[in-house]
Amino acid sequence: MREAAGWAHLRRDFHDFWISTKSEIAREALDRIGKLYNIERDISGQTADVRHAARQKFSLTKVEAFFAWSEQQLLRIPGKSNLAKAFRYGLNRGEAFSLLLTDGRVAIDNNPA
Repeated sequence: MREAAGWAHLRRDFHDFWISTKSEIAREALDRIGKLYNIERDISGQTADVRHAARQKFSLTKVEAFFAWSEQQLLRIPGKSNLAKAFRYGLNRGEAFSLLLTDGRVAIDNNPA
């Protein structure tokens, strides 16, 4: 059994911070996550094999870049801020957020549920 983390929860943390502060870093996080959702919209309703192939082709580099960028941002912001907490939440669960890349059955989030 493996944990699959939903990107909507991570996105919400950045969204809430952006709404209250208009932080450019939070905005960029939202934009990066939004690109993953754009890919998911294009492959919605496809078979698990098709979703897996599309994620390997289009999402893999974006997810890897998101986490690398997240680590860099933690060096730039106050460690106790809510923005830092959002980044740490994502980084600490990187494997769970990345499961959708290796298993086409996994959804980007569980919002429909």
